[in-house]
Amino acid sequence: MAEKVHRPVGEHAAHRHEAGVNVAPSSSAVETRTVPDDHSAQEAWIGTDDPHVANRNISWGAIIAGAVTFIALVVLIGIGAAALGLQDSSATVLGIWTLVGLVIAFLVAGYVAGALAVRGGLLHGFLTCATSMLAVIFLAGWLGTSVLGAFGSIAGTAADTAAQTVNVTSQDAQGAADATSQEDVDQAQAEAE
Repeated sequence: MAEKVHRPVGEHAAHRHEAGVNVAPSSSAVETRTVPDDHSAQEAWIGTDDPHVANRNISWGAIIAGAVTFIALVVLIGIGAAALGLQDSSATVLGIWTLVGLVIAFLVAGYVAGALAVRGGLLHGFLTCATSMLAVIFLAGWLGTSVLGAFGSIAGTAADTAAQTVNVTSQDAQGAADATSQEDVDQAQAEAE
């Protein structure tokens, strides 16, 4: 749908020729013309439903690129925290560093997704944040199960080693009984009482 635009014509406007009549510029003249709908703001922020623009409004490649950017920045910010020695500082300093780092990572990831999407930048930025959070939750769960699996393996190995060490056969018991004299038994009973 087209809309009418009314613009005042200033003194610096050139002479126009409309329908065979020269129109001189004046301060009270108003130019009226019909322009097509301008949806550039809508296309830039949330996409469009115009079939002439594109078939899809969402670019998953841009969203995944933003999510990878987010994860890379979070890792780099964590390495930066380790390099600065923030693990030994107070919890407040570490919390502020983490919060600022996450905000920066989300902003840069959203910008990358929006820039790569060309249209619908706001939508792509939000979807990048959501996808990044899902990726972080997935990676944290994967890491958690790996750590628990490693602890389980270590505990199982320790239990097997302890069971092999404590395993006493009847031959070992008989050999110990034969090596023990009656004097040793009497002395142990006397110490126990």
